[in-house]
Amino acid sequence: MHRHQYRSIIGSTVSAIAIALTSAPHALAQTTQGTTADAPQAADRGALQEIVVTAQKRSENVQDVPIAVAAFSGEVLAERGVSTVTQMANMTPNVQLTNSSQFFSSPSMLSGFIRGIGQDEFALNFEPGVGTYIDGVYLARAAGANVDLMDVERVEILKGPQGTLFGRNTIGGAISVVTRQPRDEFGISGNVTMGSYNRFDIGAIVDLPINDQLLSSVAISSKYRKGWQERRVFPGSGAFAVDSPTYFDHVDFTTRDRSGGYGEQSVRGKLAYDGGGAIRATLSLDYMHMDTSGTPTTLLAIDNFSALGPHPLNDNLGPANGFGANPTIAGAYNLCIGTPQAVLGFLSNSFALVDGLPADLLNLCNSPRTGTTAIGSVNVDADPFNDRLPLDDRFITGDYDYNYGTGVNFAKSRNYGANLTLDWDLSDNATLKSISSYRYLYTRFGQDGDGTPVIGFEGSFYIRSKQLAQEFQLSGQAMDDRLNYVFGLYYFRETGDEKEQVPFPGGLIQINLASDIATDSYAAFTHLNFRANDWLGLTLGARYTKEDKAISVSQRDINLFYSKLGLPLIYPVPTDLTQFYPQGRFSQSFDNISPRLGVELHPSEDVMVYGSYSRGFKSGGWTTRIAGPTLDPLEFQEEEVETYELGLKSQFLGRRMQLNIAAFQSDYSDMQLQVQRGISPQIENAGLARIKGFEVETVIRPVHWFQLDASAGYIDAKYLSVDDPTGVIGVNNALPKVPEWTVNIAPSITLLAHNGGEFSIRADYTYKSDMALDSENTPLLFTGKQETTNASVAYNAPDKKWGITAGVSNLFDNRFLVNGVSQRNGGSGITYGTPNRPREFFVSLRFGL
Repeated sequence: MHRHQYRSIIGSTVSAIAIALTSAPHALAQTTQGTTADAPQAADRGALQEIVVTAQKRSENVQDVPIAVAAFSGEVLAERGVSTVTQMANMTPNVQLTNSSQFFSSPSMLSGFIRGIGQDEFALNFEPGVGTYIDGVYLARAAGANVDLMDVERVEILKGPQGTLFGRNTIGGAISVVTRQPRDEFGISGNVTMGSYNRFDIGAIVDLPINDQLLSSVAISSKYRKGWQERRVFPGSGAFAVDSPTYFDHVDFTTRDRSGGYGEQSVRGKLAYDGGGAIRATLSLDYMHMDTSGTPTTLLAIDNFSALGPHPLNDNLGPANGFGANPTIAGAYNLCIGTPQAVLGFLSNSFALVDGLPADLLNLCNSPRTGTTAIGSVNVDADPFNDRLPLDDRFITGDYDYNYGTGVNFAKSRNYGANLTLDWDLSDNATLKSISSYRYLYTRFGQDGDGTPVIGFEGSFYIRSKQLAQEFQLSGQAMDDRLNYVFGLYYFRETGDEKEQVPFPGGLIQINLASDIATDSYAAFTHLNFRANDWLGLTLGARYTKEDKAISVSQRDINLFYSKLGLPLIYPVPTDLTQFYPQGRFSQSFDNISPRLGVELHPSEDVMVYGSYSRGFKSGGWTTRIAGPTLDPLEFQEEEVETYELGLKSQFLGRRMQLNIAAFQSDYSDMQLQVQRGISPQIENAGLARIKGFEVETVIRPVHWFQLDASAGYIDAKYLSVDDPTGVIGVNNALPKVPEWTVNIAPSITLLAHNGGEFSIRADYTYKSDMALDSENTPLLFTGKQETTNASVAYNAPDKKWGITAGVSNLFDNRFLVNGVSQRNGGSGITYGTPNRPREFFVSLRFGL
């Protein structure tokens, strides 16, 4: 039997399967979600429109790319009301995107997990596990990566390790944002959106052609909405004394009466030159300013036990009064305010901490940092005016929409950059590209973690980062266009400094952290696609990376908590007992080779089957937040993943149906797990895991007026081994941020009006199964099932020059946590979470001239 006969048989069989699926849309809708080629209607109002992507550094149909990639056009994102990267979390399976970090966070952050691999930290000494790129420029920090999609041409989400082409820290995948190029005719387009919580967004794009060879455009955007989480006055709190916020060090003490707001202004300018010759150039400049409220938090639990056992002279001094076997800072605070001076002295002289060391409780409770007031025995002395609120369950509201916080509450950022891209056609089949970029980030944010009127368990942060990058790509075709090649060189440098200031109740502990870091990264890479014949293609790629990092750290407890307790700890600076971290400049170097191998089979023009092997790498660093003094810098090493993938990409029924399937297995070694050590989260190479699963994504347009986007993803993620001496994390723990199932169903109907305009109705349902939010699997930090339904109705004028959309997000107001942290077992004693947004309505007007 000849090859074309095989292809005909395979093509006919797959088409028959497609017809069967189409005849049973309800069954399909129950198991699939999302889209990988969502697009406006094609010219024939029937076939799905082709989406062109650059996932392999060249323009090609997304259906021809042997990578699991989801691509969304700017028009589709606008139709769905998507204006930032994190809002795309539900549009493709096995992807988790939030604008929050597990520890503290800001609305500008992007915490990304793809297929169970990512990172949930913002600090300079941690690298993201999912790389974010804008026009080929890597964004090094989680802060500032939740970019505005005001002038986007398309967004591509690439799943699995992408180190061959995208480079740094794409061990889980990459998010590539491609902005629109200037048009060759003058034009203005824009939108105005109003909605819940005083939402008012306005944006415009102006195309300004200078001449036939030089084009320019300017895009501006302003977004505002007030916070959705209220801060309420705790009933009766006015009768209690509180510390003045000025007693403690803060990067910035700004507070607001609501959390969860948004306030951002952005501008992007582009200048594109094409003289018709061999050289083309694009210069892009952008600037973003944010000033808004902080991330909402909900108090879930307070473990308020101190380190001392029951008092033999008073049976009432039990766990309810701060005594118990699980020492926490909340317990120490309660012990100080609720224990008579004589008893504090007696305990200091007669009793021991759990580890058998003496406690100087009088010194601890009565001598906080200069400027604060003594808290020892204030609730049991003769003065009724110095009583303080104890820390206990009275502050748990059970309602995500309000808390009793009074502490810091702000998010401020300034982020700008420049990018020059040059394309030089060396011949008809070879192009040299240069991407030169500079980016600057300055951000400050503060969050009241416990949501109580007691000053403490709150953090304020400052990050400044400067990054410079240069990339060269030589790409083209050879061997009668059967070989597509990319060779490249890459250099990246980042310098930055950071401050973190976190006070605890009563000033018992006051952490001041300052660090600066420098990173130099060098890489050489190649990516080759060879089409042996009509039905067989091969992929070969590799990337060599070398990284050099250096850091200086200063972390202090300026209240000398440990020394006041008389603990015989060894301090890194014997003459300065406030200093926890060893002094000096520390360095690490990493190098890695990450290969990619693949094979593609093309049984018919619209069907491709592919298989691939790829390796991903993310460099190590240092833990800088520590719970006590250490003599050595706390290093963690690189982590690696090996991924095997088998996939199908196909279109049928005259390209009215698209069906993509991918199955994968990732062997994840030396996992950089975030674990709670005392009062601080630390990163350790503590895990070896195997992650396997699949994704099914389809788009069906059986008639021109109806389209169904649907997809489903499944992940089975298990630890094979865990190195945690505390035993808190074991092999039976669930990996954080990995739901077993993700499902999305998005039907849409488009109908013609009598005047030639169009009415469209869209619904979007997402389901995610229960998942853990922390490595320790704290019971309160499991999300439960997550269900979200969005809906909208829109009208577009006959000439497409204006349109209006009315919609609602989270229609049924389903609430769940999207992040959280627990500081139990000797930490602060606080467990809190970040909830999802409530139901919100909006109306948006689009226009174009």
